[in-house]
Amino acid sequence: MPALTEEQGGKVKPSGYKQHYEQWQIQEILKCSRDAIYFARTYVMIQNPVLGAMKFDLYEYQESLIDVYQNSRLSIAMLSRQCGKTQTAAAFLLWWAIFKNDQRILIASKDAEGATDIMERLWYAYEELPWWIKPGTETDIVTRKKFDNGSSIFATATTATSGRGKANSLIYLDEFAFVRPGIADKFWTSIYPTISTGGKCIITSTPNSDEDKFAKIWFNAIMDPTSDDWVDVFAERQKAAGFINEVEEDEEFEILYENEESRLEFQSREDEDLFDDEEDLEGFVGFHAHWTKIPHKDGFRGQAFKNQVIKAGLSEEEWLSEFECAFVSGDSTLIAATKLASLKGVVKKPRFVDKWGMRWYQEVKPNQIYGVVLDPSEGVGGDDACIQVWEIPEMRQVAEWNTNYADQPEQTKMLRRTLKRIYMIQMNDPEHSTGCQTYYSVERNGLGIGILNSIEYENEQTFPGYLIDSTMTSVNARGNGMSTSQPNKWRGLLTNVTSKRRYSIELKNLIERNLFIPRSKHLASQLKTFVRSGASYSAKDGAKDDIVMSCVLMAMLIDEVRYHEPDLDDLIRPDMSDYDEDDFDNPENMAMLPML
Repeated sequence: MPALTEEQGGKVKPSGYKQHYEQWQIQEILKCSRDAIYFARTYVMIQNPVLGAMKFDLYEYQESLIDVYQNSRLSIAMLSRQCGKTQTAAAFLLWWAIFKNDQRILIASKDAEGATDIMERLWYAYEELPWWIKPGTETDIVTRKKFDNGSSIFATATTATSGRGKANSLIYLDEFAFVRPGIADKFWTSIYPTISTGGKCIITSTPNSDEDKFAKIWFNAIMDPTSDDWVDVFAERQKAAGFINEVEEDEEFEILYENEESRLEFQSREDEDLFDDEEDLEGFVGFHAHWTKIPHKDGFRGQAFKNQVIKAGLSEEEWLSEFECAFVSGDSTLIAATKLASLKGVVKKPRFVDKWGMRWYQEVKPNQIYGVVLDPSEGVGGDDACIQVWEIPEMRQVAEWNTNYADQPEQTKMLRRTLKRIYMIQMNDPEHSTGCQTYYSVERNGLGIGILNSIEYENEQTFPGYLIDSTMTSVNARGNGMSTSQPNKWRGLLTNVTSKRRYSIELKNLIERNLFIPRSKHLASQLKTFVRSGASYSAKDGAKDDIVMSCVLMAMLIDEVRYHEPDLDDLIRPDMSDYDEDDFDNPENMAMLPML
């Protein structure tokens, strides 16, 4: 029986079809099987929205990228928008499925629409292949294709279980930086057995937060020699603008630990809270192509292209993320995304860790006013209890403590230990002459009431400092005929949805105007997942916000302290005087780190 032609048989070759090959076709198949770039450039067709079907004319960077995909078992590519990375991945996955037998390929994108788009591009390229080079098709479903060489391709949204229990040969993760943190971590756990036992993994994405799984893999990757250098835009800006760490420029120092237990506890918490096991992040080959390497009209993308994109309505933050490949979060975070991206340049190691795990970033100074707040928790492994210590009115973060296994009596003891440490250090300093000037408080919620009762039961006099209570000033907006001279009705800091939102905005102003600089990497990490939620702000799904909320309480405490210490009012109240917007040396003009 004569062989069917493409016109006779359609675009999908049936399973088990006996193909007759000419000698030159056999040679072409052998050449394609050895070289994915040759296959893509010679036989892959893409669908141009204007011109229709046309040959896949690879850019130089796309050839380098395919070479990385072909020769690296684990690869991660950080690429800008509109550069053809999805089409490149689709062509490579098709090559892998055709020329390698018995492969199970999983395509996982941030959502079902993204996964379907990749599969459609791949299948369009398959349908446009010459009849003689196609494998036969056993299954032709939108999200699943199977060839008669035993290879199959599945497309799905990335979920906590989408990769579990499947013997995948190749896993392709599209826009992995935009998968929610909790889901990304669980998904990674589900596919890690495949990766650890020799399976192939390809990850591509534009960046999002520098705290997510994609970022952690990227920072652990070894760059391919053909890759462009990736430049941290924010580090370069900080350097150029002179925005450096104000505390001795963070000279090298060893953390002091009060005892061996504090060292072990601190190091275990650092590993648990901030880092994944390094083993599951190693071995990736990184690749980056700068947006100027993409052809555009008669040349390559340049300033004219950038001006065009900005003019079309793209914000500075979107440009930085989508084209400069800066780690700028696309979420509706409390703190501006560009500011969050710069925090890694100002966080630092604690100088001292006491035997209860409190992290001290500054020395306790004589004649210094301090604010101390406790955000309580149940202490049963859920939310953390947190203590913040700040210098007032300098707004420096002095110390931080958080744990989810201390009960209310232990939290009360920790508050007193912190106050006593500040008091004793100051009293033993010969230069100290102002007595005790520490103001402290506890959030008055169901848990906080128990701690406030313990303070009264233990005798408030044994807690060095002044316990600050809520007044109409902090609970309600000013200007409603409520006098701050009214007697206090509540012990501790009474919070509600309105006051939490109000003091979240206060914290935002402090950070974005560089009036408060977070030193704790734990705090900086939580700020990156602290997003708008209804009328207020809270942590994203799968993240925590306890440390951030303790800072919101501190903003509330400081508002109250202004009325206890009238001399501090002018120092704490924000300066509303105008300044020269063109003066880059003005501290107020450096909060958002304007583009140079």
